[in-house]
Amino acid sequence: MLTVTKYITKFFLAGPTGASFLKGLIMARINTALLIAQQAAIVADRANFVRQDPAVVKAAKQARADLVQAGRSATTLLQETLASWQRSDRRSR
Repeated sequence: MLTVTKYITKFFLAGPTGASFLKGLIMARINTALLIAQQAAIVADRANFVRQDPAVVKAAKQARADLVQAGRSATTLLQETLASWQRSDRRSR
């Protein structure tokens, strides 16, 4: 069995018929724009499927509620810290 290198060497040296065979050995150009567009469409479809999954929707709602509560807790913490700071100022007088 001949390797690709041996084929190329054999037909390159054979002349005009070898040149046409050599063209057949060279890989066709790949349309990268088309491949990227196809891959993007596949990824978008999959992301949409995952986004609509009931478990994902439920978890997203819970995460949003947790974030809202965390914001309220952080606000309360800041208010209490400020109030304590002001109380400690009166204590030192």
